[in-house]
Amino acid sequence: MDSLALDMNLKNHLNQNKMKKISIVFLSLVAIVTVSCEKCQDCHYESTNGLVEIGEICGDELKDAEANGYTIGDTVVTIHCEEH
Repeated sequence: MDSLALDMNLKNHLNQNKMKKISIVFLSLVAIVTVSCEKCQDCHYESTNGLVEIGEICGDELKDAEANGYTIGDTVVTIHCEEH
């Protein structure tokens, strides 16, 4: 191979490595943004007077409320939540 062909191969190899690094950084940022977004939902419960809006519940509090009920005073109620 002549020096021009070696030079072109080296440039192609360097460009491929650069693109791999850029892709890894980009995908890492996308993953961080996706994971760091906290899941929030608007929630309500049913009482004898009809629906009572609780408002937005997020993250671990939302998971706990959906699994174990939501405590209001001394009463635990079953909540219903919707993504927004």
